Amino acid sequence: MRTDQIADRYARALYDLAVERQAQAEVSQALERLQAALDASPELEDLWHDPRLSAADKSDILNEAPILESRVTLAFLRLLIVKGRIDYLRAIIQRYQTLALGDTEAIAVTVTSAVDLTAEEENNLVSKLTAQTGRSVSLTREVDAKIIGGLVVRIGDRVYDGSIAGRLARLKDRLQEIHVSELGVKE
Repeated sequence: MRTDQIADRYARALYDLAVERQAQAEVSQALERLQAALDASPELEDLWHDPRLSAADKSDILNEAPILESRVTLAFLRLLIVKGRIDYLRAIIQRYQTLALGDTEAIAVTVTSAVDLTAEEENNLVSKLTAQTGRSVSLTREVDAKIIGGLVVRIGDRVYDGSIAGRLARLKDRLQEIHVSELGVKE
């Protein structure tokens, strides 16, 4: 597995855990302090890479590090040591910071409706999307009479189809899957 794949996998796991525990700021600060410590003291990084030290010895070194007040970050670093992935720490920190930064930016949302939304409807929709995503929303509106009614919402690469045309298409697909004999009709 390549370095960027490993870094992405571990950074994403740490980020998801931080979000789950509502500790994003705490983890980000701990990683920033750790990055600064690594930059200031290459010996610290050398200790973690030293094959003569056991995983337990490396964990003991972590326990003594005053910069790591974050329990989530400390547990994560122990995991990296146990899994033999501590060599990827700098790449993981960089990827985590990219994920955390992306979380603070507005998310692009495209909403398609059969008729133009009123200002009140648009404000309600933006409020609900902001609450659901936890990020500010940059809304783009489109009007397409073919959807008949309802909304089609695109957030990144996800599409939420609540349109009447979409519902009718799904109903048609389900009806086509049902065999005539299941309806109680004789052929």
